[in-house]
Amino acid sequence: LFVTGRVKDVVIRAGRNLYPYDYELAAGDTDGVRRGCVALFAARARGGAGVGTERLVAVVETRESDRGRQAEIRAALERLAEERLGQPLDEVVLAPPHTVLKTSSGKIRRRAMAELYESGELGAGRAASRPLWLRIARLAAGGTGPALRRSAGRFGEIAYAGWVWGTLALVGTVPALAAIVARRPRFGFACARAVGRTVFRLAGVRVTVEGAEHLPGDGACVVASNHTSYLDGLVLAAALPRPVRFVAKAELRDHLLARWFLDGLGTLYVDRFDVARSVAHAGGFSGALHAAESILIFAEGTLHRMPGLLPFQTGGFMAAVEAEAAVVPVILRGTRSLMRDGTWFPRRVPVHVRIGPPIAPPPASEPDGAGGSDAGERSRWSRSVQLRDAARAWMLAHCGEPDLANRNPLRDLIERRTDTGQ
Repeated sequence: LFVTGRVKDVVIRAGRNLYPYDYELAAGDTDGVRRGCVALFAARARGGAGVGTERLVAVVETRESDRGRQAEIRAALERLAEERLGQPLDEVVLAPPHTVLKTSSGKIRRRAMAELYESGELGAGRAASRPLWLRIARLAAGGTGPALRRSAGRFGEIAYAGWVWGTLALVGTVPALAAIVARRPRFGFACARAVGRTVFRLAGVRVTVEGAEHLPGDGACVVASNHTSYLDGLVLAAALPRPVRFVAKAELRDHLLARWFLDGLGTLYVDRFDVARSVAHAGGFSGALHAAESILIFAEGTLHRMPGLLPFQTGGFMAAVEAEAAVVPVILRGTRSLMRDGTWFPRRVPVHVRIGPPIAPPPASEPDGAGGSDAGERSRWSRSVQLRDAARAWMLAHCGEPDLANRNPLRDLIERRTDTGQ
């Protein structure tokens, strides 16, 4: 698609669409005409018998002052109009340099030229006599306003980010230390909830929750959420009506302060890059569910700046099948704009949390133990995949983002780590 001009600049004459740019470009190649200084427009007649009728006018800048030479240029421009436009011009105005008005980026201001022509000020007004230094000053002033607005906007972003992170540090320090010392998951979750609600309230971020009644009041379940921002955990802590144990990537244990705080919350870890360790960690999820503790997983396994629902990992759903626990799908909307991947600058946007109805694991095709251990393992895997697909279908229908099932940044990350020997 090639954009050739503004629709509003098209001139309609005798039922035909005339495109000024085509003629202006060709006229600029005429000997004696200043290239890029030609304006073709339709305007009302300025006086006489034809007053009020529309005329096709070309204003052309030239440095030629000899009348004979001007007549040759005018005749050449009129012939060009017959060739390019298929009809004659009503008037050709030969004007001195700097008569044709332009925007700060160099575009012809055809509507403004038509207004000058209709008012009779064309060629006799300030545009022709304005000194060069004044035109440069006006051009610089025209760009100052947008630059100041951009700078003010950037300053506002920095100030807001500083306010949010400063508030989080001030409000969250004591509860985080309490959670680290206590090392009780329910108490730690209560601290995270209080911090999240306070910080979002002070930051002007409105968090609304829909479907809270779908989260079971007792018993274990797997809460499966989409992952769009580094603040998702804090949002869910503030929104969920009952405690859960978060499942986080094992890499976070390499950061001392993060590990202390996450351990205080009773966080479970999963290794995203080692299959054997990942399976072992999934067994830990089942143990928590058997102990009547609910867990929260980010089913995509990672986040991505691009809007869309990524493929789901299966570990959390397999734990749900092994413990015969329901999966409660949760959709976060607005957190991607709250703080996008790759930036630490939060923005003031509303956040909506939608909790879906519980999805029970599908029934086993045959009793446990029938057909041997291999058959039982295949049955559990098949049920896990069905449960995963059912949860993803509900989340895809309600997230308002496209399906990125064919895009797997986690797989790409694993391949890069393998190639580099990490």
